[in-house]
Amino acid sequence: MEEKFSELEFRAIEALRRNPRISVKDLAKELNVNRNTASRILRSLFNKGVKLKVTVESFPTVFILGKCVSWCEECYPLVDGKELCVVRSNDVSSILNKAEEAQAKEVLISMKGNVKDIHVRPSLTCDYCGKEIHQGEKYFTYTRNNRTYYVCCSSCLKELKRNMERTERL
Repeated sequence: MEEKFSELEFRAIEALRRNPRISVKDLAKELNVNRNTASRILRSLFNKGVKLKVTVESFPTVFILGKCVSWCEECYPLVDGKELCVVRSNDVSSILNKAEEAQAKEVLISMKGNVKDIHVRPSLTCDYCGKEIHQGEKYFTYTRNNRTYYVCCSSCLKELKRNMERTERL
């Protein structure tokens, strides 16, 4: 049975694809509805079986010994005069086409231990003030009701705890 989605549900899915950790308050602002309606939309999507997940594609690394061409992600000259071209691809035909274009003498494929993957840079945002927490920066975590919150500083942590306690009392 095919499920029908409303315009608001489609817009909510797009907003969640852009930012899977968006709060109901921010989702409501983006959809131009109140928070109760945004919560209802999320429950409706969940009941219809919509599951949003973050996927990170990991392609095998392909090393081509030949001549470097413009589409090479990384190119290294070797001691014996050859050049090593690094490519990531999950399609065998594209690997063969690229190897032919680079006049490859050898093609080596590494399934794990990929060379530095520049496409994946995870970042966190403070769940209290919204500041971006960059990799390597100090941050705090606060777990409550099986949910983990990330905050950038001790004052945000204190305010988040205070707000949580205040809302729990109501």
